[in-house]
Amino acid sequence: SIIEGETALHGLFGFNSIDPYEGDISEELENLSRKIFRLENIEPASHTFTHPFYWGKIINDDLDPNYRLQVKNYDFSLDREIRGSLEYINTRLAPKAKQANMIFWSGDCLPTQTTLDYMYKNNVLQINGGDTVIVNDQPWLSNIAPYGIKRGDYYQIFTGAQNENVFTNDWIGPFWGFKKVIQTFELTDKPKRFKPIDIYYHTYSGSKRASLNALHKIYKWAIKQDVMPIYTSKYIPKVMDFYEVSLANEKDTWLIRGSKNLKTVRIEKDQGVDFGASHGIVGMKTHESGRYIHLNQDEKQILVLSQERKNQNYLIDANVALVHANRYKKSIDLLFQGEVAAEIRYHVAKGCELNAMPIAEEQSKKDGVVLLKYTSNKDVHVIVTCE
Repeated sequence: SIIEGETALHGLFGFNSIDPYEGDISEELENLSRKIFRLENIEPASHTFTHPFYWGKIINDDLDPNYRLQVKNYDFSLDREIRGSLEYINTRLAPKAKQANMIFWSGDCLPTQTTLDYMYKNNVLQINGGDTVIVNDQPWLSNIAPYGIKRGDYYQIFTGAQNENVFTNDWIGPFWGFKKVIQTFELTDKPKRFKPIDIYYHTYSGSKRASLNALHKIYKWAIKQDVMPIYTSKYIPKVMDFYEVSLANEKDTWLIRGSKNLKTVRIEKDQGVDFGASHGIVGMKTHESGRYIHLNQDEKQILVLSQERKNQNYLIDANVALVHANRYKKSIDLLFQGEVAAEIRYHVAKGCELNAMPIAEEQSKKDGVVLLKYTSNKDVHVIVTCE
Protein backbone atom coordinates (compact mmCIF):
# COMPACT_ATOMS: atom_id res chain seq x y z
CA SER A 1 0.00 0.00 0.00
CA ILE A 2 1.11 3.57 -0.58
CA ILE A 3 0.18 6.96 0.91
CA GLU A 4 -0.92 9.28 -1.87
CA GLY A 5 0.23 12.35 0.05
CA GLU A 6 3.79 10.98 0.02
CA THR A 7 4.06 9.86 -3.61
CA ALA A 8 1.82 12.21 -5.62
CA LEU A 9 3.02 15.31 -7.44
CA HIS A 10 0.44 17.31 -5.47
CA GLY A 11 1.65 15.80 -2.17
CA LEU A 12 4.40 16.46 0.34
CA PHE A 13 7.28 15.83 -2.06
CA GLY A 14 5.86 17.32 -5.26
CA PHE A 15 4.97 20.87 -6.20
CA ASN A 16 2.99 21.20 -2.94
CA SER A 17 6.03 20.39 -0.84
CA ILE A 18 6.35 22.41 2.33
CA ASP A 19 10.14 21.92 2.16
CA PRO A 20 11.43 23.12 -1.24
CA TYR A 21 14.45 20.82 -0.94
CA GLU A 22 12.15 17.78 -0.89
CA GLY A 23 9.96 18.90 -3.78
CA ASP A 24 11.72 17.00 -6.54
CA ILE A 25 11.38 13.31 -5.62
CA SER A 26 7.66 12.70 -6.25
CA GLU A 27 8.25 11.53 -9.82
CA GLU A 28 10.84 9.05 -8.59
CA LEU A 29 8.44 7.76 -5.90
CA GLU A 30 5.64 7.31 -8.43
CA ASN A 31 7.89 5.40 -10.82
CA LEU A 32 9.04 3.17 -7.97
CA SER A 33 5.41 2.52 -7.00
CA ARG A 34 4.57 1.54 -10.58
CA LYS A 35 7.45 -0.95 -10.64
CA ILE A 36 6.28 -2.49 -7.36
CA PHE A 37 2.66 -2.80 -8.50
CA ARG A 38 3.75 -4.53 -11.73
CA LEU A 39 5.37 -7.35 -9.74
CA GLU A 40 3.46 -10.63 -10.12
CA ASN A 41 3.15 -11.28 -6.38
CA ILE A 42 1.96 -7.76 -5.48
CA GLU A 43 -1.58 -6.39 -5.37
CA PRO A 44 -2.09 -2.63 -4.87
CA ALA A 45 -3.79 -1.00 -1.90
CA SER A 46 -4.14 2.47 -0.41
CA HIS A 47 -2.81 3.67 2.93
CA THR A 48 -5.09 6.75 2.43
CA PHE A 49 -4.26 10.24 1.17
CA THR A 50 -2.93 12.00 4.28
CA HIS A 51 -2.47 9.10 6.72
CA PRO A 52 -4.91 10.12 9.51
CA PHE A 53 -3.23 9.51 12.87
CA TYR A 54 -6.42 9.39 14.98
CA TRP A 55 -9.57 8.33 13.18
CA GLY A 56 -11.73 9.18 16.17
CA LYS A 57 -10.73 12.84 15.76
CA ILE A 58 -12.73 13.10 12.52
CA ILE A 59 -15.66 15.39 13.36
CA ASN A 60 -18.31 16.37 10.81
CA ASP A 61 -16.12 14.94 8.03
CA ASP A 62 -13.19 17.14 9.03
CA LEU A 63 -9.84 16.32 10.62
CA ASP A 64 -7.49 18.89 12.12
CA PRO A 65 -4.21 19.02 10.11
CA ASN A 66 -2.32 18.25 13.32
CA TYR A 67 -3.80 14.75 13.18
CA ARG A 68 -2.70 13.92 9.60
CA LEU A 69 -0.03 14.70 7.01
CA GLN A 70 -0.20 18.40 6.20
CA VAL A 71 -0.64 18.50 2.43
CA LYS A 72 -1.05 22.08 1.25
CA ASN A 73 -4.34 23.30 -0.23
CA TYR A 74 -6.25 20.26 1.00
CA ASP A 75 -9.61 20.32 2.73
CA PHE A 76 -10.05 17.00 4.50
CA SER A 77 -12.88 14.62 3.59
CA LEU A 78 -13.34 10.91 4.18
CA ASP A 79 -14.31 10.40 0.56
CA ARG A 80 -11.06 11.98 -0.63
CA GLU A 81 -9.03 9.86 1.79
CA ILE A 82 -10.66 6.59 0.65
CA ARG A 83 -12.16 6.79 -2.83
CA GLY A 84 -9.86 9.57 -3.96
CA SER A 85 -6.67 7.76 -2.98
CA LEU A 86 -7.86 4.56 -4.67
CA GLU A 87 -8.65 6.48 -7.85
CA TYR A 88 -5.19 8.04 -7.76
CA ILE A 89 -3.56 4.59 -7.53
CA ASN A 90 -5.76 3.08 -10.23
CA THR A 91 -5.34 5.91 -12.74
CA ARG A 92 -1.65 6.76 -12.21
CA LEU A 93 0.17 3.81 -10.65
CA ALA A 94 -1.50 0.41 -10.90
CA PRO A 95 -1.73 -1.72 -14.07
CA LYS A 96 -5.22 -1.86 -15.55
CA ALA A 97 -5.26 -5.63 -14.96
CA LYS A 98 -5.14 -5.24 -11.18
CA GLN A 99 -6.95 -2.29 -9.67
CA ALA A 100 -6.81 -1.34 -5.99
CA ASN A 101 -9.90 -1.73 -3.80
CA MET A 102 -8.37 -2.04 -0.31
CA ILE A 103 -7.60 0.39 2.47
CA PHE A 104 -4.89 -0.49 4.99
CA TRP A 105 -5.87 1.61 8.02
CA SER A 106 -3.36 4.25 9.07
CA GLY A 107 -2.34 5.76 12.42
CA ASP A 108 -4.12 4.30 15.43
CA CYS A 109 -6.08 1.96 13.09
CA LEU A 110 -9.35 2.71 14.92
CA PRO A 111 -11.93 3.66 12.28
CA THR A 112 -15.25 4.79 13.68
CA GLN A 113 -18.62 3.24 12.91
CA THR A 114 -19.27 6.15 10.53
CA THR A 115 -16.06 5.43 8.64
CA LEU A 116 -16.87 1.71 8.41
CA ASP A 117 -20.35 2.60 7.17
CA TYR A 118 -18.69 4.44 4.29
CA MET A 119 -16.48 1.41 3.52
CA TYR A 120 -19.38 -1.04 3.47
CA LYS A 121 -21.62 1.18 1.35
CA ASN A 122 -18.84 1.64 -1.21
CA ASN A 123 -17.74 -2.03 -1.17
CA VAL A 124 -14.15 -1.20 -0.22
CA LEU A 125 -12.15 -3.88 1.60
CA GLN A 126 -10.32 -2.83 4.78
CA ILE A 127 -7.75 -4.28 7.15
CA ASN A 128 -5.25 -3.31 9.88
CA GLY A 129 -5.19 -2.94 13.62
CA GLY A 130 -5.35 -5.53 16.35
CA ASP A 131 -2.38 -6.21 18.58
CA THR A 132 -1.20 -9.82 18.24
CA VAL A 133 2.23 -9.84 19.87
CA ILE A 134 2.39 -13.18 21.70
CA VAL A 135 6.01 -14.38 22.09
CA ASN A 136 7.83 -17.03 24.11
CA ASP A 137 8.49 -14.88 27.16
CA GLN A 138 4.89 -13.56 27.13
CA PRO A 139 2.85 -16.56 25.92
CA TRP A 140 -0.52 -15.26 27.06
CA LEU A 141 -3.80 -15.63 25.18
CA SER A 142 -4.48 -11.98 25.97
CA ASN A 143 -1.63 -11.14 23.56
CA ILE A 144 -3.64 -12.57 20.66
CA ALA A 145 -6.10 -10.17 19.07
CA PRO A 146 -9.32 -11.46 17.47
CA TYR A 147 -9.79 -11.62 13.69
CA GLY A 148 -11.58 -8.30 13.90
CA ILE A 149 -13.92 -6.21 16.00
CA LYS A 150 -17.57 -5.22 15.59
CA ARG A 151 -18.40 -1.53 15.55
CA GLY A 152 -22.15 -1.09 15.34
CA ASP A 153 -23.36 -3.08 12.34
CA TYR A 154 -19.88 -3.40 10.83
CA TYR A 155 -16.64 -5.33 11.30
CA GLN A 156 -13.14 -3.93 11.22
CA ILE A 157 -10.75 -6.65 10.04
CA PHE A 158 -7.46 -7.00 11.94
CA THR A 159 -4.09 -8.15 10.63
CA GLY A 160 -2.76 -11.56 11.66
CA ALA A 161 0.24 -10.24 13.59
CA GLN A 162 1.92 -6.97 14.43
CA ASN A 163 4.54 -5.30 12.25
CA GLU A 164 8.26 -4.73 12.72
CA ASN A 165 7.70 -1.29 14.25
CA VAL A 166 6.27 -2.96 17.36
CA PHE A 167 8.97 -5.64 17.54
CA THR A 168 11.71 -3.00 17.28
CA ASN A 169 10.24 -0.69 19.97
CA ASP A 170 8.96 1.93 17.53
CA TRP A 171 12.09 1.55 15.38
CA ILE A 172 14.42 2.40 18.25
CA GLY A 173 15.92 -1.08 18.31
CA PRO A 174 16.98 -3.80 18.40
CA PHE A 175 16.58 -3.65 14.63
CA TRP A 176 16.68 -7.43 14.35
CA GLY A 177 13.68 -7.61 16.70
CA PHE A 178 11.17 -8.57 14.00
CA LYS A 179 12.66 -12.09 14.05
CA LYS A 180 10.51 -12.69 17.14
CA VAL A 181 7.40 -12.67 14.97
CA ILE A 182 8.31 -16.28 14.15
CA GLN A 183 7.52 -17.04 17.79
CA THR A 184 4.15 -15.35 17.25
CA PHE A 185 3.43 -17.53 14.24
CA GLU A 186 4.38 -20.68 16.13
CA LEU A 187 2.35 -19.84 19.23
CA THR A 188 -0.74 -18.96 17.17
CA ASP A 189 -0.52 -22.30 15.34
CA LYS A 190 -0.02 -24.83 18.16
CA PRO A 191 -1.47 -26.23 20.31
CA LYS A 192 -4.45 -24.30 18.87
CA ARG A 193 -4.42 -22.59 15.52
CA PHE A 194 -5.63 -19.02 15.94
CA LYS A 195 -3.99 -17.00 13.18
CA PRO A 196 -2.52 -17.06 9.68
CA ILE A 197 1.12 -16.33 8.90
CA ASP A 198 1.00 -12.60 8.12
CA ILE A 199 4.41 -11.03 7.46
CA TYR A 200 3.59 -7.34 7.90
CA TYR A 201 6.32 -4.70 7.59
CA HIS A 202 7.24 -1.29 6.17
CA THR A 203 9.73 -0.62 3.41
CA TYR A 204 12.15 0.91 5.92
CA SER A 205 12.88 -2.64 7.06
CA GLY A 206 15.23 -2.65 4.08
CA SER A 207 17.18 0.36 5.38
CA LYS A 208 19.33 -1.51 7.94
CA ARG A 209 21.30 -4.72 7.62
CA ALA A 210 19.89 -6.17 10.86
CA SER A 211 16.25 -5.56 9.90
CA LEU A 212 16.81 -6.87 6.37
CA ASN A 213 18.44 -10.03 7.74
CA ALA A 214 15.42 -10.46 10.00
CA LEU A 215 13.11 -10.36 6.98
CA HIS A 216 15.20 -12.99 5.18
CA LYS A 217 15.01 -15.24 8.22
CA ILE A 218 11.22 -14.81 8.52
CA TYR A 219 10.57 -15.52 4.85
CA LYS A 220 12.83 -18.59 4.83
CA TRP A 221 10.94 -19.93 7.85
CA ALA A 222 7.52 -19.20 6.32
CA ILE A 223 8.29 -20.83 2.97
CA LYS A 224 9.23 -24.07 4.74
CA GLN A 225 5.84 -24.27 6.44
CA ASP A 226 2.81 -26.17 5.17
CA VAL A 227 0.96 -23.14 3.81
CA MET A 228 -1.32 -21.91 1.03
CA PRO A 229 -0.30 -18.38 -0.01
CA ILE A 230 -3.23 -16.04 -0.68
CA TYR A 231 -3.60 -12.33 -1.36
CA THR A 232 -4.92 -10.00 1.31
CA SER A 233 -8.02 -9.34 -0.82
CA LYS A 234 -8.85 -13.06 -0.46
CA TYR A 235 -8.21 -13.13 3.29
CA ILE A 236 -10.50 -10.22 4.24
CA PRO A 237 -13.73 -11.81 2.86
CA LYS A 238 -12.88 -15.07 4.66
CA VAL A 239 -12.78 -13.23 7.99
CA MET A 240 -16.04 -11.46 7.20
CA ASP A 241 -17.62 -14.87 6.50
CA PHE A 242 -16.27 -16.13 9.84
CA TYR A 243 -18.54 -13.66 11.64
CA GLU A 244 -21.61 -14.36 9.50
CA VAL A 245 -21.65 -18.11 8.64
CA SER A 246 -24.65 -19.96 10.11
CA LEU A 247 -24.38 -23.41 11.73
CA ALA A 248 -27.16 -25.75 12.83
CA ASN A 249 -27.11 -29.40 13.85
CA GLU A 250 -29.24 -32.39 14.68
CA LYS A 251 -27.39 -35.29 16.30
CA ASP A 252 -24.34 -35.98 14.07
CA THR A 253 -25.47 -33.87 11.11
CA TRP A 254 -24.42 -30.22 10.68
CA LEU A 255 -25.78 -27.65 8.27
CA ILE A 256 -23.26 -25.00 7.21
CA ARG A 257 -24.67 -21.99 5.37
CA GLY A 258 -23.20 -18.74 4.04
CA SER A 259 -19.62 -19.96 3.58
CA LYS A 260 -19.09 -18.08 0.34
CA ASN A 261 -15.40 -17.33 0.88
CA LEU A 262 -14.50 -19.23 4.05
CA LYS A 263 -14.06 -22.85 2.96
CA THR A 264 -12.83 -24.54 6.13
CA VAL A 265 -14.44 -25.50 9.42
CA ARG A 266 -12.83 -27.29 12.36
CA ILE A 267 -14.10 -30.30 14.29
CA GLU A 268 -12.60 -32.26 17.18
CA LYS A 269 -9.68 -34.56 16.45
CA ASP A 270 -11.55 -37.70 17.54
CA GLN A 271 -14.46 -37.05 15.16
CA GLY A 272 -14.69 -38.66 11.72
CA VAL A 273 -16.61 -37.74 8.57
CA ASP A 274 -18.94 -39.79 6.39
CA PHE A 275 -18.09 -38.23 3.03
CA GLY A 276 -20.66 -40.36 1.17
CA ALA A 277 -23.55 -39.16 3.33
CA SER A 278 -22.30 -35.55 3.48
CA HIS A 279 -22.97 -32.92 0.82
CA GLY A 280 -20.39 -30.36 -0.30
CA ILE A 281 -17.73 -31.80 2.02
CA VAL A 282 -14.52 -32.32 0.05
CA GLY A 283 -11.82 -33.32 2.48
CA MET A 284 -10.26 -33.42 5.90
CA LYS A 285 -6.86 -32.67 7.40
CA THR A 286 -5.74 -33.55 10.91
CA HIS A 287 -3.92 -30.87 12.87
CA GLU A 288 -2.84 -30.66 16.48
CA SER A 289 -5.83 -28.43 17.25
CA GLY A 290 -8.43 -30.61 15.50
CA ARG A 291 -9.56 -31.71 12.08
CA TYR A 292 -10.06 -29.14 9.35
CA ILE A 293 -12.95 -29.90 7.03
CA HIS A 294 -12.73 -28.64 3.44
CA LEU A 295 -15.92 -27.28 1.85
CA ASN A 296 -16.82 -27.03 -1.82
CA GLN A 297 -17.91 -23.93 -3.77
CA ASP A 298 -21.57 -24.05 -2.67
CA GLU A 299 -22.96 -21.67 -0.06
CA LYS A 300 -24.61 -24.57 1.78
CA GLN A 301 -23.02 -27.83 2.94
CA ILE A 302 -24.15 -30.77 5.05
CA LEU A 303 -21.51 -32.38 7.25
CA VAL A 304 -22.26 -35.85 8.63
CA LEU A 305 -19.97 -36.96 11.45
CA SER A 306 -19.23 -40.62 12.02
CA GLN A 307 -16.77 -43.07 13.51
CA GLU A 308 -13.38 -43.17 11.80
CA ARG A 309 -13.69 -44.60 8.28
CA LYS A 310 -10.56 -45.61 6.40
CA ASN A 311 -11.77 -46.43 2.88
CA GLN A 312 -12.97 -43.01 1.66
CA ASN A 313 -12.02 -40.53 -1.02
CA TYR A 314 -11.09 -37.12 0.32
CA LEU A 315 -8.71 -34.21 -0.14
CA ILE A 316 -6.09 -33.96 2.60
CA ASP A 317 -4.50 -30.63 1.71
CA ALA A 318 -3.19 -28.41 -1.09
CA ASN A 319 -1.14 -25.23 -1.37
CA VAL A 320 -3.52 -23.96 -4.07
CA ALA A 321 -7.19 -23.07 -3.70
CA LEU A 322 -9.94 -25.55 -4.48
CA VAL A 323 -12.32 -23.49 -6.62
CA HIS A 324 -14.69 -26.21 -7.80
CA ALA A 325 -15.57 -29.68 -6.51
CA ASN A 326 -18.40 -32.08 -7.31
CA ARG A 327 -19.01 -35.63 -6.10
CA TYR A 328 -20.91 -37.93 -8.44
CA LYS A 329 -22.01 -41.56 -8.06
CA LYS A 330 -18.74 -43.03 -9.32
CA SER A 331 -16.42 -40.04 -9.67
CA ILE A 332 -15.17 -36.87 -8.02
CA ASP A 333 -14.21 -33.76 -9.99
CA LEU A 334 -11.84 -31.17 -8.46
CA LEU A 335 -10.40 -27.96 -9.92
CA PHE A 336 -7.52 -26.16 -8.20
CA GLN A 337 -6.17 -22.67 -8.91
CA GLY A 338 -3.37 -21.02 -6.97
CA GLU A 339 -0.49 -18.57 -6.76
CA VAL A 340 2.42 -21.06 -6.53
CA ALA A 341 3.44 -24.36 -8.13
CA ALA A 342 0.76 -26.81 -7.01
CA GLU A 343 1.27 -29.52 -4.40
CA ILE A 344 -1.77 -31.67 -3.60
CA ARG A 345 -2.35 -34.64 -1.28
CA TYR A 346 -5.42 -36.81 -1.78
CA HIS A 347 -6.57 -40.00 -0.05
CA VAL A 348 -7.83 -42.49 -2.64
CA ALA A 349 -10.17 -45.30 -1.59
CA LYS A 350 -9.61 -48.89 -2.68
CA GLY A 351 -11.06 -49.57 -6.11
CA CYS A 352 -10.63 -45.96 -7.17
CA GLU A 353 -8.05 -44.20 -9.35
CA LEU A 354 -6.81 -40.60 -9.43
CA ASN A 355 -5.86 -38.80 -12.62
CA ALA A 356 -4.55 -35.25 -12.85
CA MET A 357 -4.30 -32.81 -15.75
CA PRO A 358 -1.68 -31.74 -16.44
CA ILE A 359 0.34 -34.73 -15.34
CA ALA A 360 2.46 -33.92 -12.29
CA GLU A 361 6.24 -33.88 -12.63
CA GLU A 362 6.34 -35.88 -9.42
CA GLN A 363 3.61 -38.31 -8.35
CA SER A 364 3.76 -40.91 -5.58
CA LYS A 365 1.35 -43.05 -3.58
CA LYS A 366 1.75 -44.39 -0.04
CA ASP A 367 -0.89 -45.91 2.23
CA GLY A 368 -3.61 -44.74 -0.12
CA VAL A 369 -2.37 -41.13 -0.20
CA VAL A 370 -1.46 -39.71 -3.62
CA LEU A 371 0.99 -36.81 -3.68
CA LEU A 372 1.08 -34.54 -6.74
CA LYS A 373 3.97 -32.07 -7.05
CA TYR A 374 4.37 -29.60 -9.91
CA THR A 375 7.37 -27.47 -10.81
CA SER A 376 5.41 -24.61 -12.39
CA ASN A 377 1.72 -25.41 -12.94
CA LYS A 378 -0.58 -23.49 -10.58
CA ASP A 379 -3.89 -24.78 -12.00
CA VAL A 380 -4.72 -28.50 -11.77
CA HIS A 381 -7.76 -30.60 -12.67
CA VAL A 382 -8.13 -33.80 -10.64
CA ILE A 383 -10.61 -36.60 -11.40
CA VAL A 384 -11.13 -39.59 -9.10
CA THR A 385 -13.01 -42.50 -10.69
CA CYS A 386 -14.25 -45.64 -8.92
CA GLU A 387 -15.40 -49.09 -10.05
